[in-house]
Amino acid sequence: MKYRLPFPRPRRDDGTLPPALAAAVLAAMLLLQLVVPRAVTLPEPGVVRPFALEPARLTALAPDAAILARPLFAARVAAGPAVVEGPVGGARAIGVVVRGGARNGFVQAPDGTVVSLAPGASYRGWRLVGVRATVLLFRRGGETATLPVTAGASPTQPLPAPPVAGR
Repeated sequence: MKYRLPFPRPRRDDGTLPPALAAAVLAAMLLLQLVVPRAVTLPEPGVVRPFALEPARLTALAPDAAILARPLFAARVAAGPAVVEGPVGGARAIGVVVRGGARNGFVQAPDGTVVSLAPGASYRGWRLVGVRATVLLFRRGGETATLPVTAGASPTQPLPAPPVAGR
């Protein structure tokens, strides 16, 4: 009696031959894996000491002169007077901090120094009379000056770098 497969024989013309060959190869590899004795032994479980890595060596590269001559994010400022005296001695309002219900205003002097002022404090003869979220109000005699709080530093008057701890 002739043995018949429960599925049709794979043929090249209908595209069933390559998957059948791949299945036969995988079956042969499985049989080989089960028959061949295991010669590889794994290490015993336990604490494994990691290998030591050398610290990375970083070298500073000198920036190219062409890059420094034309910075990407610097604002272009037309040549003119270095600092124009404005209200409140040329200072700019750069921020407001609210802490415990008390508000303090921060102004940046034309030389770049930052001064914290509480309401009632004086700066170059101007008294801070009001601190709001977007403006600082100053008064000197009968004059009143309103300084809007600006975000970021002016390209001609950069903010100083914050102090670094431990230096």
